[in-house]
Amino acid sequence: KTMGVKGWSWFLRKQGYLPQDRDCCSCSIWRSGTILESSANHDFASRLTVVPKGSELHVDGNGLAFMLHRVAYARHFVNVLQHRKESSTNRGLYKSNNRTPCSIKKKLSKTSPAQARQVLPCFMTMKQLSELVVEFVAELREKHQMKIKVYWDGDQRHVFKASTVAKRQEKIPLEWSNLQLYCENGILPASATKLCELEQLLPKCRFFRTEIIEALAQSNIPQVYCQGEADGYMARAVSGKPRAFILGEDSDFCFFPDVNYIPLETLDASQTITTAVVIRRDELARELQLVDENLLVEMAILCGNDYIDPLSASLDQCHARKYGGNP
Repeated sequence: KTMGVKGWSWFLRKQGYLPQDRDCCSCSIWRSGTILESSANHDFASRLTVVPKGSELHVDGNGLAFMLHRVAYARHFVNVLQHRKESSTNRGLYKSNNRTPCSIKKKLSKTSPAQARQVLPCFMTMKQLSELVVEFVAELREKHQMKIKVYWDGDQRHVFKASTVAKRQEKIPLEWSNLQLYCENGILPASATKLCELEQLLPKCRFFRTEIIEALAQSNIPQVYCQGEADGYMARAVSGKPRAFILGEDSDFCFFPDVNYIPLETLDASQTITTAVVIRRDELARELQLVDENLLVEMAILCGNDYIDPLSASLDQCHARKYGGNP
């Protein structure tokens, strides 16, 4: 799930900053070429731009880690199913370059109990994650000469986001309960109809972030361990630099001034040039017809985010014309 301001991802998809029709369980770390063929993604395709070779890429470690885990799990799922004895007419169904194996229940119904257990996230090897890190670095650094730096949140983030962290901690027992139910009775969570949903509803290996950190270190990628939330450190590192970009999965980055933000799902470095959608706060403000881009921050407060519940926030009274544009 994308972090950040509540409802903002919906707005970004509606406006074409993110694809409407997307390959949510892709086996590729890059934006799928097939999504540009969808008529629903016409506005998204028009926003794609070239990321200059040799640019600075400041990567949100948590966003990268969860993206790599999703892709690694999709590949793991495909690999398990490819070991089944399929008829010749079905053998090409699960190739990693095909459309994602998103719908899972029909596929799992044809597996043996042993194979069905192997598709669980906790059976995915950490080697699959480290191989994806190598692939990510090779394409961006070796092929496109990008300067990559990865940032990780520190312990102080829990002080400021205690409520959000508590909600995430509450999900852990549910994930293990889902795993127990599946192992004992072969029952999947009722809401898990897609691969991406199954990955979120079952426990991940506790060491998956550690594996990614170690693989990045082995690839000589600089990593910054922040005292608190990494967002501010990253924003300061790129602010005012036209060839410096933040990569992540957190809509909070849309609200920092003079920052170029690239959502990871829009990035494609597999071709001869790197392309992505670049989001800037001043452009968003113009699109919303706000008289001052700083008002986007107040809008984020009203929408609610990881720090603030809009229902309990105390806001100063202000005149409606301060906001300009359309209410």
